[in-house]
Amino acid sequence: MKRARSIEDFVAEPVGRYQIGRTHLVWCHSPTLCGSVHWGRPTDADAAALVRRLEICRHPALAGGFDNVIDARAMESFDWPAFGVVSDFVRRRLTTLNRLVRKHAILVPPGLVGALVAGLLPLLGPSYPMRFFATLEEAQGWNDRPDLAAALDEALRLADDARGLTPLLRSLRHRLDGALEHASVAMMARELAISPRSLQRELERQNTSFRLELARARVRAACLLLETSDEKIEVIARRAGWGTSSQMSSIFRRHVGETPAAYRAQRRTAAKPTVERD
Repeated sequence: MKRARSIEDFVAEPVGRYQIGRTHLVWCHSPTLCGSVHWGRPTDADAAALVRRLEICRHPALAGGFDNVIDARAMESFDWPAFGVVSDFVRRRLTTLNRLVRKHAILVPPGLVGALVAGLLPLLGPSYPMRFFATLEEAQGWNDRPDLAAALDEALRLADDARGLTPLLRSLRHRLDGALEHASVAMMARELAISPRSLQRELERQNTSFRLELARARVRAACLLLETSDEKIEVIARRAGWGTSSQMSSIFRRHVGETPAAYRAQRRTAAKPTVERD
């Protein structure tokens, strides 16, 4: 796939092309296979740019119907204002999407972000088949398209290049998000089919370390829980993989620049969005 010069250029001629935003990449492998890759902590501004790219669904080349694949495994948070922007787009285009989308496979991260994505997206009212998966193999088995894996692998590589990641570091972060309490170098190396020493060397080449990546994964989980739950700091500390709230506070302050309580006070969403149906 070739990179489109602008959003407008991509929407005008999407097939065989892709376009990158700050926290997403939208791609169109063929007239019957499109998708997107998502990462980080998207804001409502990121969502607004995303839905402009998603207007490719109205292009005549896709009028015969297409399969759609979303890979959200690298998402670190689920921002309510951003979800509101996306839900507005889906409501506006629901008739078109219901007519054109054949199957919609969504790869979700473990934990709360994945649960929120899987819980909220069906409420938008799509009538086309939609399923949520933890792995590409599961999604491919359901979709039964021989070209799906290669297309998504290419999209992930393009997203990795844009983010400055290696596939190994991306895979490690996916796994750490689901193993916050018990992760170790040996455990992750075994899952990645690499020796512990080779894993540590690869992380050094990326100017990071296993200890730092685990801390970042725990901070990501804590941030999301602080923003979206009423649980006490002590409970959040345990759920995010720390033994005590004091351990969490020390590392959290080092990474975020403020205490967990201050973070919650400044960023806590006052109310959940109302998801309307057509």
